[in-house]
Amino acid sequence: PMKRTGEKGEGKFERCTWDEAIEITATKLKELKEQYGPESYGVLSPQAYQVLWTLGRRFLNVHGSPNYMHSAICALQRAASKRIVLGAAQCDPGQINKTKLLVVWGANTENSAINQGDPNKRVKAIENGLKVIDIRPMLEGLGSKADVWLPIRPGTDCALALACLNVIIGEDLYDHEFTDNWCNGFDKLAEHVVQYTPEWAAPITWLDAEQIRQAARLYAMNTPGCIQWGCTWDQIGRASTTGSHAIALMRAVCGNLD
Repeated sequence: PMKRTGEKGEGKFERCTWDEAIEITATKLKELKEQYGPESYGVLSPQAYQVLWTLGRRFLNVHGSPNYMHSAICALQRAASKRIVLGAAQCDPGQINKTKLLVVWGANTENSAINQGDPNKRVKAIENGLKVIDIRPMLEGLGSKADVWLPIRPGTDCALALACLNVIIGEDLYDHEFTDNWCNGFDKLAEHVVQYTPEWAAPITWLDAEQIRQAARLYAMNTPGCIQWGCTWDQIGRASTTGSHAIALMRAVCGNLD
């Protein structure tokens, strides 16, 4: 622990013990609680962090504040959107050895969350015939091994997903049995995405229309497939919820659930 010794902003600190650090923090919290009330203390969590979900919230209970806030980044935007569209169905590539196609959509798993991304398993699966679509602006290590790389313009993922739905449904590549039995409102979706052609999406996403068609066909014609999505569009915030909805609908119409 370090405690400030100069004025705020001067950058002057010195080492202190843990006991001293805890005493300083507790004393200041008590002062603020007495002066402004317990609600003056709040927690803003930038990620879905288990310690804050449990001990952090319990501390707020004891202190008397209801102010636990999440900054709407990390995975919660996507998780909520997926639950709204797909319910509790699983879509993650948990059994990559049984997956014919992997879409890496805005995920940088070779450099971030390596324990979740399993790059070694992915390389082995590619050697055994796994097809890969990599969607992100920069060509990272595993992206170079993809069958299709889409260097998308940041923040335009929703447009790409809508164009993919246009191709999948328009070219009759969707899972008829699954959509007939399980997809509520499919006819309305089919009518809605007619307007979102690859030509419409191309200038928005900075991708070539034929690139979009190739990716959409590859995804729809290689099942079971899965989409491993990252934090890109919900971190950027523009069209993040609708983008998550549209990608979830791609999974649904191709029957790529559970």
